[in-house]
Amino acid sequence: FRDGFARRKNGLVYARKIETTTQKIEIIFFSHPSYDRKALAHIYPFISVYFPEISNTVIRLSDASYTLDWMQKFTVRQPMQAYRSHAEGWYLMDTVDYNRLAEEIKKFVQKNTFPLLNQLKNTDDYLKLYENTDTRIMWNDLQYLCVVSAYINKNEYEKAYSVLNKRFGKHGL
Repeated sequence: FRDGFARRKNGLVYARKIETTTQKIEIIFFSHPSYDRKALAHIYPFISVYFPEISNTVIRLSDASYTLDWMQKFTVRQPMQAYRSHAEGWYLMDTVDYNRLAEEIKKFVQKNTFPLLNQLKNTDDYLKLYENTDTRIMWNDLQYLCVVSAYINKNEYEKAYSVLNKRFGKHGL
């Protein structure tokens, strides 16, 4: 990483570390995607946040191998624009459209992505987003397991149990 940036095969990664938390913005692109023959490129950015203390607890609690691989790299990983009205990403349809598209992505990152990442610096921030039912996080089963783990790490066992019961306590799960 140079100044927080690193190139990858099909994109660019920006990473920053705040205490023990690692945050990343991955700008992934696909040239001439087969699923949209008119597009020159499909730009599909992700954000990821790694809270090692939460991930380590999830790993100790879980026996699913897919969870273990995932949790060793990030606690939260989702499309950057998951809460955007056009969540499928951005498409470059013509080379003259490049500057407009770049400006659109830049504005989105400044208006939405960095404010979210600035509110995800530690476990307490993560739990605050959960408790406020923040819709910028995709609260799937794995995220609920992360919330439970965060509460366990804070010795707030009643809250951890409440989340487990609420999300996973239904018959058939």
